[in-house]
Amino acid sequence: MAEVAAALAKAQEWVGTVPGVVMVGQGRADDGSPTIDVWVTQAVSLPATVQGVEVRVRDSGTIEAQ
Repeated sequence: MAEVAAALAKAQEWVGTVPGVVMVGQGRADDGSPTIDVWVTQAVSLPATVQGVEVRVRDSGTIEAQ
């Protein structure tokens, strides 16, 4: 799982550097394989994989401070 941790660390760099990316975390595909889940507030262009781990883009919806 070291490769998943490395891929997750690499994807974490998108938070604050890619407009619209608000959070990155590890997930699981339906087949149980690990994924990098990326929550966004707008359409973004990201790679399909990071270091061989699938990237899934998730809509976070509007985020407002309370």
